[in-house]
Amino acid sequence: MVRSTEECLAGINAFKRSYLQISLQGEQADLFSQVLAGVKSSDLDEWKNENEKTVNESIREYAVKYIATPIHDVIRYLETENLEHCVPSSISSGLAGLPLSHVYVNGSQTAETTSKQLPTGETLNGTKAYESILPYFTTITKTPDEVHELGKEMLKKLYPEVKSFVFTTKIKLLDKKGKARS
Repeated sequence: MVRSTEECLAGINAFKRSYLQISLQGEQADLFSQVLAGVKSSDLDEWKNENEKTVNESIREYAVKYIATPIHDVIRYLETENLEHCVPSSISSGLAGLPLSHVYVNGSQTAETTSKQLPTGETLNGTKAYESILPYFTTITKTPDEVHELGKEMLKKLYPEVKSFVFTTKIKLLDKKGKARS
């Protein structure tokens, strides 16, 4: 499912941090500079004779081909093709509104509709997905609607206390400033 632009950017940044060297240096990043420190020189010579290249050259070749290039390709994809389909958070915030009915490109809705299904034919439902993962992230046994109602109750209860605290703190700060001027 497509996420909001902010969530997409957070995902890109997390992925790039996981593969920092490739993110910073591209596919030619030095991934294995310390790998050969304990290898005997006779083994290195034998490798070179059999393969017509050094162990370091072989490792670098395979690391670039099978590790760095695919990771670099994913980063490029996330930063370009995927990101252009992420939507403004005013359109999609959280799982309940997913999947979206239309494809978005660069923050604008297109006429193209989505299937709202996985390739297996299973229908996607953000609300059900949220319900199924809620117990993993909480220690309570409430439904999402009950959690929402609890949040509204707590807001109604705590917001006046916060306003009072801020007002009282401002008055105290003003009094201190006034006393300092005397």
